[in-house]
Amino acid sequence: MAYNDSISCPSEINYTTQKVIFLRQLFTITSFNITFSVEAFEGTPEGTYRVDADYDLYTYISVPFGTSYTHLLSYRIRLDVSVVTKYASDIQLSAVPQSIRSGDNVSISGAITSEGGITISEANVYLTYRKPDGSSFTRALNTSSVGSLHETYRPDMPGSWSVNATWQGNEDHNPAESPTITFDVLTDLTHAFVWENKTYNVRTLTNSTLQDFAFDQSLRQISFSVGGPPNTTGSCNVTIPKSFLKGEPWMITVNGDPVTHFTETENATHTSLHFTYFQRSTYTVVIQGTWVVPEILSPMILALLMVCCLFSVLMAKRTSKSKLDMD
Repeated sequence: MAYNDSISCPSEINYTTQKVIFLRQLFTITSFNITFSVEAFEGTPEGTYRVDADYDLYTYISVPFGTSYTHLLSYRIRLDVSVVTKYASDIQLSAVPQSIRSGDNVSISGAITSEGGITISEANVYLTYRKPDGSSFTRALNTSSVGSLHETYRPDMPGSWSVNATWQGNEDHNPAESPTITFDVLTDLTHAFVWENKTYNVRTLTNSTLQDFAFDQSLRQISFSVGGPPNTTGSCNVTIPKSFLKGEPWMITVNGDPVTHFTETENATHTSLHFTYFQRSTYTVVIQGTWVVPEILSPMILALLMVCCLFSVLMAKRTSKSKLDMD
């Protein structure tokens, strides 16, 4: 099939014929369809625009001395295109709280607004979550009757998460995408150290994978290994009983490099140290204090010390008595 077309439309309107589809049985055409698209150029003033198109459709047969055409019909399309101005839109998004423990929920809230702060209701929004391991997934939800959006989600792994929202727009508004927001999922760990028959609990909140927790009394320090997805920020909050280890001041190193900026908070019984680090691989963290819980001497050593002290006292008395006799 072949066709000729003649299109008349204003310069602000783009009109494109894409293809002609026809059905026929044997040599008889039973139906046909012309597919076309109409687009208003950006900046086109609001209004109604007339588009006219005339099509002449032919069939053709190849013959030895050329191509024979048979005119089938003329087809006219007349459209009134209504052009309206599309307004810019904006999506605001927040995560509350920004740090949660594993197993807890995070609340994602926001709204879609148009120019002038007018909220857009019943809009289909897509939230794209990115996990600490680099994978991502998308969840769909609708804004409420007042234009707000909200969902509660329970993350399934510790680490630094991010999420952003997108909206495809509608006939009156352009699409929009929110800034990316982040939140941390922290693992809450308690490490029990038994020293001289007494248990001391050191607690850590971290968005990293933590292992190899150890205590060295002679060096007045605790140490552990942390790891997480490359090129992300790791964080640790370590709470230490004052009866176990004190720092005046504390010294913290990550792979031997001093941590110069950390936050220290305390109450009557515990000290909490919070610090961050840039994750590339597995790091060794050392927290060193200036005072450590003392080692209690064994009963045998205590008895020996008592004997020595008693012997010293007796010797001192004998020396003193000898001096009196000589006088």
